[in-house]
Amino acid sequence: MKLRLGCPLENMPAKCTCSNENNALDKLGTHILGCSNGNGANERHKQLQNDVGAMAINAGYAITMESRISRSNGSRRGDIIVQRGGQQRQLVLDVTVGLPTCSSYVVPSSTTQRYTIGKLEYGKNRLYEAACERDNMEFMPCAFESFGAWSKSFTKLFNGWIERMEMRGLNKHTQQIYWSRRISCTIQKFNSRTIINKIAEISAFKRKGDEAFHGQFDAHGELCLEE
Repeated sequence: MKLRLGCPLENMPAKCTCSNENNALDKLGTHILGCSNGNGANERHKQLQNDVGAMAINAGYAITMESRISRSNGSRRGDIIVQRGGQQRQLVLDVTVGLPTCSSYVVPSSTTQRYTIGKLEYGKNRLYEAACERDNMEFMPCAFESFGAWSKSFTKLFNGWIERMEMRGLNKHTQQIYWSRRISCTIQKFNSRTIINKIAEISAFKRKGDEAFHGQFDAHGELCLEE
């Protein structure tokens, strides 16, 4: 709840386990949520991938996950490839999540709404879009911010899938509430898990006597936590 509301977190260690020179931890979890060291971000990505894939199936589509995209994309794999049937091209989806308060995004994000999402979409489109077009496939990044915002393109896709569910006899309002809450809860749940796992990792390094954490422990051998 504190993470969602932007309130200071208690019992944060002083430093991260990563090799980044700027690895000091603040009370808002900024470094941990953007740190590539550890599997928290990967877990969040995987669960969001599963959520979006499950929603596509519920909308009546066949999908493949983590499969090679096409010849022009080389060995790249798509998070989700949606088989839309008829005259519609296959849709390649790639899930990506960014942290607006990281050093790369924090200044422009403070004045431009969804700046982080725009940068994520730009990067993914540069990597995949042209190659997918060459193979007559449509590419779309599913971009989210770690504090909960969705990209406009994913929101449009989401609403289209909800409409398909209604045409398949499902209650539109119920489906909209369920899937929006499921995706939003996944982001926040795995943000929290990332922080909890990182603190546990730091404690594990301490027990192994890692040099990087000497000086962070009290006379009883306990990890010194910020008050």
